[in-house]
Amino acid sequence: RFGHIYRMVTIGEQTWMAENVNYETTEGSYCYNNEAENCEKHGRLYTWEQASNNACPTGWHLPSKNEFEVLIASADGATVFDEDNTAGAKLKASYGWPTGKNGTDDYGFSTLPGGMYYTQGSNGFKFDDSAMFWSATEGSDVDEYYSMSVKEDAALLISYLNWRAHSVRCVKD
Repeated sequence: RFGHIYRMVTIGEQTWMAENVNYETTEGSYCYNNEAENCEKHGRLYTWEQASNNACPTGWHLPSKNEFEVLIASADGATVFDEDNTAGAKLKASYGWPTGKNGTDDYGFSTLPGGMYYTQGSNGFKFDDSAMFWSATEGSDVDEYYSMSVKEDAALLISYLNWRAHSVRCVKD
């Protein structure tokens, strides 16, 4: 997209981008701490609206909660409700995480911690040793959407308010 060719990886029956989207939208996308080098390394952070409408290029889409469930099951054989699953470790890059937190990157998914951005309130940017990827699926409360969270060794699906900005990984149509 716009001169950037994204690496891809097939895990099970799904083909995923093997790096975070780094496409600047007119609004609702951010480099962590507003530093361009963070976009180069971690991709951009998107509000849910921008993630769902503008982040993925033609032929790709924002994954559903179910598509993330399939990814987690393919990587670990576990369900997303098993907080002891090891899908996160298998999907995390073998470099770039704080000491002792690198993954094994068994599938070349190469997840790096990307932080998040609060577009409301005074919290601003937050980097907490995790990666969060928006899904296209609504959560149980108004203005919430599911995101796959990779922290420690597990990969979990958690709903977050749509005004947060998370990373995006697209899945092939």
